[in-house]
Amino acid sequence: KTTLRALATLACYCPNLKELRLAVDAEQDVPNCAHLTNRVQSTSRLTLYHAGPSPIGDPVVVADFLAHLFPELTKDLFANGPEWKAVRSQLAELAAVRAARAQAGVSVGRD
Repeated sequence: KTTLRALATLACYCPNLKELRLAVDAEQDVPNCAHLTNRVQSTSRLTLYHAGPSPIGDPVVVADFLAHLFPELTKDLFANGPEWKAVRSQLAELAAVRAARAQAGVSVGRD
């Protein structure tokens, strides 16, 4: 099964990718975002992700991971299930916080 960890490879090696349709197993093997904050900020331009019928564990952890990898993915996330709706909401909230910080001149890091 393809896991979320594979998305990190796509974000790194395909920064111009704007749309992605790929089912992943988001129940397990969700990388900890703490190690991502020490790396260069993602330059991925992905704005639309369709995860289809992907299984999911903790929506907050998944949203945090996706926000780190795909900073421009703010609302165009499509997948089945209420957990994925929670991920979409969380991504929008994280994007709003980043925008507010940027407007205030605060360093915009990954939360």
